[in-house]
Amino acid sequence: MKKAPLLLIFIAVAACSPCYRKTKIKVVSSRIGKMVDHHLDLRRKNYFDYYQRIVGLTKIEHFKGSYRQEGDTLYFTFCEYRIPQDLTGKAYIDSAANEIVVLQKDPIYNQRLTIRKNRSKKQ
Repeated sequence: MKKAPLLLIFIAVAACSPCYRKTKIKVVSSRIGKMVDHHLDLRRKNYFDYYQRIVGLTKIEHFKGSYRQEGDTLYFTFCEYRIPQDLTGKAYIDSAANEIVVLQKDPIYNQRLTIRKNRSKKQ
């Protein structure tokens, strides 16, 4: 009889888990432009940060969430309070070029981010 309330509490806590947690960074990738820098940090436990920054200033756009990886493709789930209008929610890893390509709704604006640090176990 006491097991039923504990099960309900566990389900309620699991359902309310946050869409993002600040964990250690596994992969750092970026593209440094003339005016705007783009950064994607893949974190442990499948969380990510994607942000843009005007050179020398603070972040102008910052998106957080979780991701899943299927082969060379990353699928992003953004936190509900901050969903980008121009991103498709997908990226792919170009191992030959050592890049992560973040796909935009307009392919002309796809961001090719160079992998700067890779601390993942699958090196």
